[in-house]
Amino acid sequence: MENTKKTVVAIGKFDGFHVGHMKLLNVAIETAKQTGGKSLVFFIGRFAGLNHNCKYANEYALKIGFDEYHRQELTKDFMDLDAESFVKDILKEKLDCSHVVVGYNFRFAKDRCADAQMLKCICENYGIKCIIVDEVKLEDSEGNMQTVSSSFIRTLIAKGDMKEVKKFLGRPYSVKGTVQKGRQIGNQYGFPTANLSFPASFLLPPFGVYASRTNVNGKEYLSITNIGNNPTVSPCAMTVTVETNIFDFSSDIYGEEITVEFLEKVRDEIKFKSMDDLKQQIDKDRNFVLYNCK
Repeated sequence: MENTKKTVVAIGKFDGFHVGHMKLLNVAIETAKQTGGKSLVFFIGRFAGLNHNCKYANEYALKIGFDEYHRQELTKDFMDLDAESFVKDILKEKLDCSHVVVGYNFRFAKDRCADAQMLKCICENYGIKCIIVDEVKLEDSEGNMQTVSSSFIRTLIAKGDMKEVKKFLGRPYSVKGTVQKGRQIGNQYGFPTANLSFPASFLLPPFGVYASRTNVNGKEYLSITNIGNNPTVSPCAMTVTVETNIFDFSSDIYGEEITVEFLEKVRDEIKFKSMDDLKQQIDKDRNFVLYNCK
């Protein structure tokens, strides 16, 4: 039998699934439960920034409780839609929408000429209820109230303030990557690392050593992660690497995808006089993580 449930549609770029997005998304999920409809995320544009890729965003949407997702590419036809055509052609006819949920700063239609209030007015003409979700503000580390936004979170990531990132994102910032073979220098000194390969578009914290948590095949391990160009081992290296020393772990995971969560910055990347000095510092870094991040 064909599923004839109407949809409750959450619309946005959702380029981060931060706590502001989560408020909006949860309103859509709860509205669908109350009305007996299907919850659907309508992603607009390409996934980038804090989401990494569309596979991650789509998987996350289903994980948090949505029934369906739809990704709308920014084609010329879509970009040329006027406000009423967006409601009529997309929400009413394509998605069979009974409720639409958007943020306070939502803009749409050609040249982004229409806002959330206009959407609400037009939706009334088509029997669609429009719910506008207010902004979310949190207190930052300096005691100021900040509107939660992807741009503000990117600023925090650029500073390496991973504790503050977690507060505004709602979870630790993470990157997914495939483990590739490196020069295995760490093995020789007792601190083997998983070297990650991922697209250059991924947003990384600044160079330094970070307390981290690594997910391998669904299991989590404490770890310590270095972002940089390894000045002690490779004084002239220009390539940025992400290397993770996973605690209490010895399996061969070359070629596998793992997720690294950044919990806290431990220190800047340093060029040591010798490998022995580096090893001593890594021991201190590991002890810091074990003591502070259980």
